[in-house]
Amino acid sequence: MEKEKVKGKGLYREKLNNTAKQRYLEKLLDINTIDPYDLPVTEWTKNPEALPPLTYPDIVNYLVYGISAYTMQQFRSFKSLEAYQQFCCGWVQDLQTHKPVNCESSVILAKVALHFY
Repeated sequence: MEKEKVKGKGLYREKLNNTAKQRYLEKLLDINTIDPYDLPVTEWTKNPEALPPLTYPDIVNYLVYGISAYTMQQFRSFKSLEAYQQFCCGWVQDLQTHKPVNCESSVILAKVALHFY
């Protein structure tokens, strides 16, 4: 029974502090206020053609030159570019996409295998 509670709808946003919850709700506006945690499995697709176009410069611009909502400074997350290499090496698995109707944004869901050396 306890395990079912953890999987219950809306619990993710309820665990957030007020500031994080407000930012989460604002982000949901980009996807027609659809909470990805509430989407049934049938709403997701594994078709790679459903993924939005994305290039390496897009990733660099976000991780290095993007502005943090918390510090209002550039991320400068050069180390985070390792995630791109992890993707290329096959560490990202079970990639799924949801594209809300009449919406430019998409939601991407994936599992990332952790490898420790």
